[in-house]
Amino acid sequence: MDKDYLAALLADMEAKKAALEAAISGVRAALASGALGVPGDLVASAPMDSAAPNGISVSLPRGAFLGKKATDAITLYLGAARSKKTNKEIGQALKDGGMESTGSFDNLINGALFQLKNKGIVLRFDDGWGLAEWYPESFRTRVSEKTDTAKRKTKKKKTAQKAKATQAPKAPTIGLQQRIETMLRSQPTRVFPSEELAQSLGVNLGALNLTLGKMLKAGKVAKRPDGYQTPSDNVQQMPKAV
Repeated sequence: MDKDYLAALLADMEAKKAALEAAISGVRAALASGALGVPGDLVASAPMDSAAPNGISVSLPRGAFLGKKATDAITLYLGAARSKKTNKEIGQALKDGGMESTGSFDNLINGALFQLKNKGIVLRFDDGWGLAEWYPESFRTRVSEKTDTAKRKTKKKKTAQKAKATQAPKAPTIGLQQRIETMLRSQPTRVFPSEELAQSLGVNLGALNLTLGKMLKAGKVAKRPDGYQTPSDNVQQMPKAV
């Protein structure tokens, strides 16, 4: 028989052997953790994931997630898939594996993922979730620090927004017209020259005259030869002596 053929056949067999050993190791670990129940619970299996880019995926038994906690099922699935998975992929795989929920399935998966993340079991990436055990300690630390920084920024932003929303509203600024009326009514019998009003109120004379002109048209001030006064109907008449 041709030696090249035998060499190729041997290489193929060794590759299949390595894949089979990896699958056996994955199932052995799942059995040891109790995630698959007892050996008698195993039934004919169907592949739940294609070959993973980060490793060799392991086929899980049909109904492997039936009755399992979401956190346990996610850990088992990611361990078998050997690659990062998105929320949608994880949710669909768990449904296909027999997991059920009386409420929102998406909320169940999201909540379980963040529980695992807070415990340091999984890591969150831009393209999905992965088991922390796949990565060296230094890498896990960097990912955690990045996540913590993002959390602090988000919390700081929310705190600032909340503080801004709860700030007491500023007192409305009193308009020039109202200030003029208040000053004229403080001495209703007196005539105030425009220059004195502008100086007392701390405003530009031009702006004051413009406002006085509007008030004059509206009947809110009375113009005298030497200045302005509150309208006569606002002046209280002194009682006559009997």
